[in-house]
Amino acid sequence: MLKPKILDRISETYFALENYQYEIKLVRRFSESARASIGSRTHAAKAKLAEVRWQQAVEMQKNMVAELDALLKEDFWPDDSDT
Repeated sequence: MLKPKILDRISETYFALENYQYEIKLVRRFSESARASIGSRTHAAKAKLAEVRWQQAVEMQKNMVAELDALLKEDFWPDDSDT
C-alpha cells in the first residue's frame, strides 16, 4: 500500500532506532562503570568515555528526530503515476 521508497525509509529508520537503543544501553553501562570506579585510578578515563559516548548519543538522537520529522512529512500513499 505504501510507496516503495517510503517502505525503504521506514525500514532504514527502524534500523537506526534499534542502533540508537543499543548505543543508549552502552552509554548506561559506561556511566555505571565510571560511577563504580570512583576513587580508582581508572575513574577519570571511564568518566571521560561515558561523557563522550553520551554526547554522541545526544547527537544521534537529534539526527533521529530530524529523520523522523522528515519521514512524517513525506507523501506515503502511491498515486497513479507511481504504479
